[in-house]
Amino acid sequence: MKKGDLSGIVERARLAGRIAAISLVLSFLLALVVTVAGPATKWAGLEIFTLALYPASLALIFSVCALLHAAFLRKTAEEEQEKRILEQRKSSVNSILDVSEDVRFTAKRTLDNFNKYIPSAVSLLVFLLSVPAFWFFWRNSSLGATDTAALVLTPKNPINLAFLCAISALFAYFTGVFLVGQSRVSEFRYLRPVGSWLICFAIVMFVGAISALFINYGKTGWAAPLTKIIFWILAVLAAELLVSFVIEFYRPRTMEDLRPVYESRLLAIFTEPGGVMRNISDSLDYQFGFQISKTGIYLVLRKAIIPALMVWACVLWLFTCITEVNPGEIGIREVFGAVNRDSAPLEAGIHLKWPWPCERILRVPVKNVQEATLGSVLNTGKAAKVILWTGDNYQHENKFLVAVKQQGKTGAQLASILEVSLPVFYTADPEHPFDYALNFDNVKETLLAVGQAEATRYFASTDFITDISSGRERVAVTLYERIQEACNRINLGIRLVGINMHDAHPPIASASDGGIDVAGAFQDVVCAQEDAVEMISRANEYSITTVESAKVESTRILGEAEAYKYDTASVALADASRFESQLESYLHLPGMYKLRTYLDFLENDCRDIRKYVLSSEIDVRNLVLNLEEKPSLDLLNTDINLLASPNK
Repeated sequence: MKKGDLSGIVERARLAGRIAAISLVLSFLLALVVTVAGPATKWAGLEIFTLALYPASLALIFSVCALLHAAFLRKTAEEEQEKRILEQRKSSVNSILDVSEDVRFTAKRTLDNFNKYIPSAVSLLVFLLSVPAFWFFWRNSSLGATDTAALVLTPKNPINLAFLCAISALFAYFTGVFLVGQSRVSEFRYLRPVGSWLICFAIVMFVGAISALFINYGKTGWAAPLTKIIFWILAVLAAELLVSFVIEFYRPRTMEDLRPVYESRLLAIFTEPGGVMRNISDSLDYQFGFQISKTGIYLVLRKAIIPALMVWACVLWLFTCITEVNPGEIGIREVFGAVNRDSAPLEAGIHLKWPWPCERILRVPVKNVQEATLGSVLNTGKAAKVILWTGDNYQHENKFLVAVKQQGKTGAQLASILEVSLPVFYTADPEHPFDYALNFDNVKETLLAVGQAEATRYFASTDFITDISSGRERVAVTLYERIQEACNRINLGIRLVGINMHDAHPPIASASDGGIDVAGAFQDVVCAQEDAVEMISRANEYSITTVESAKVESTRILGEAEAYKYDTASVALADASRFESQLESYLHLPGMYKLRTYLDFLENDCRDIRKYVLSSEIDVRNLVLNLEEKPSLDLLNTDINLLASPNK
């Protein structure tokens, strides 16, 4: 530290701390966004988006280191200022104190210990944490080829995902470029790893945005290879942390190096435009401990770059002696093009072999289910959500000639054209792995040819209407047996798992067929037949309803007539019997009968009429009649004296 520059160092260190704090907050927010939208909620549904969590996490960790380094550097400069003030006082006043050995000034030792141990420890720690992280991602993504991949999803909204990736990439990129540019000053040197990993994060997010846009426009084939490339790049950068940690132990300490151990040399090549050769020179100077790029040795090394590349190529060639047989596979050794069929296949695991091209391992997937589609293949990028007969939803079509049965007719046999998709699922036969690996160059194409021939022969002897309706299961079972038998005859070495029958329909309109919409016409015929069946059913329903209603009405009328007949006859008999009894009574006592009849009439028929009884023996008498209605007869309204008089 220069004598007159301590104040500037303090200010620059304080500014470096503030920038490190800002980068810390930004890295944390970026990591939080990726975590919430990716593994936590699975909203993103994109593996590249999840991979962006790794550079964001490293930028967060390195931001903490840069913040601590800036704080220690500022504290050291402030203590150096205090020491120089004390030295000036000592020169003016006689003192026996040694300022350089004052126990109060410990910031310099703290900074030295930080620069000596913390970067190496952080480099090793990050590598140890990266190994399980990459292993977990490999096992739970499409890269590991597992049956239950937890991270293999589809983006719920690719456009919004692309926008989120683009915004995050812009923030990370501009911040990273600023940090890398600012790190040219020594006090800001620890900000360069942060900037490099933020730029790496921006690149990953930019690739994620491109993948999301491809998915939005139906191009789903780009996501998997881009994910694999990003994964291996990040894995190499993680392995570099271990290499840097190991090399740090053998680096001579004759030259001070401000570069943190965990700073990626490979990443710096791409994050510092125009600095490729400078990075190479700095790396050489760092490893040898002096300015080797300023000597003639550097020129010699430049001339030896081609031999070095040859040595590296030789080392890489020797690495071909190591091979791996994946789970669910068995390996077959092929030495100089020859295979020993009597040798036992290799089980899953890591094996040694002669380098390429002397020997290679043929991998036979005995447990991994594969698929081959006979007939029409659906175009997943073009097909609509609802697939109709009349729509063009297929990548390519294959038509079968199917018989049509004529009920009650004789003569020439009719035929129809059927378009159908028959997915065939199969695995390699573990009992005949050599047949699968050696007998045919392309097992899938051979299976398709065999299946096509068997399907053509089968459909030529069946009924069109039955095949597309109730006979689907029989079609799948029969073709399964026939194709398996045909594959066994030619020693194809496969074992069928199952066959499905999808999308059976008449041919759709195409230019090669003259634009005739057969599927549409067939749809009209089927609809007409259904309408005819519906009308016949309605007519039968109306006929049954009318006939049964008439029967019920006839039964009702007959019942009423019988009841009327019985009632009329019974009443007439009763009246006749009553008249006879009355006549007999009249003949015996005519006066009594008339009186009895008259009294019955008054009692029954005139029950509700008020009656006045008058004596017929009184010749003249004035009568006063109160014709007012009385609701009831009460004893309180009666003259008791009149009732008691014997002459009244």
